[in-house]
Amino acid sequence: MAQAALPLTALSEAQRTQALERLKIIRPALEKHVSQAQVARTHQIPPSTTQLWIKRYREKGLAGLTTTTRSDKGKSRKLPDQAIVLVEGLALQTPPRSAAAIRRQVREIAQTQGWKPPSYERVRQIIKSIDPALLILAHQGAAAYREAFDLLYRREATHANAMWQADHTPLDVWLLNEAGNPAKPYLTDRVKVPSDDFTDKDAVATILRITRGNIRLIERLMLQVEHILVANQTQVVTKDVVETAQQNLIIGPG
Repeated sequence: MAQAALPLTALSEAQRTQALERLKIIRPALEKHVSQAQVARTHQIPPSTTQLWIKRYREKGLAGLTTTTRSDKGKSRKLPDQAIVLVEGLALQTPPRSAAAIRRQVREIAQTQGWKPPSYERVRQIIKSIDPALLILAHQGAAAYREAFDLLYRREATHANAMWQADHTPLDVWLLNEAGNPAKPYLTDRVKVPSDDFTDKDAVATILRITRGNIRLIERLMLQVEHILVANQTQVVTKDVVETAQQNLIIGPG
């Protein structure tokens, strides 16, 4: 039901001027001479503003066309930091809760604390801003976190021959594959890693250069590598170690 229109005497001079100017703008739409959209285009104002002015005029008369002052003017409408922390804490609980459920609980607490209740959209924004890694860690555990975010995995051998280095290279020949189509086969070189820290790429390249992929030579070379590591009380395979092993085998230069 529309509210009774306030008399012009209840408005200040500035408010009456503002109301009359807005009434002049929307009058063609009120009298059905033109559409609301045409009024908005003519005066270069948003269509939603035109609709709002017409609605307020019909409900409150000229008083509805004035700019009212918010009752909470001068007071901060920002969500308190405590409320943001509360939303984040609830979002990290297990099992995961929906944004709607979190908002309902926060609104209840906000009423008791005198906070401005957050909107659903504000709660959703806070949850969305939480680090995805933190969400996975909280909801799925450390294993899922490592699987998703640990970019480097260190693998250590627990005993001799526990790790091997494999390299693949295409050969310059053409053969028919299982489907009967011509394709280049791959040569796979398996290099036994006798230590728990085989990270020297130059060492691997040197092994392949010396042996040219010959499996027997690789096995003989790596046996000498193991002897050198034991003799020098080290576990790191380097290019120098491989070249020393080559000299012991009397393998021709690569």
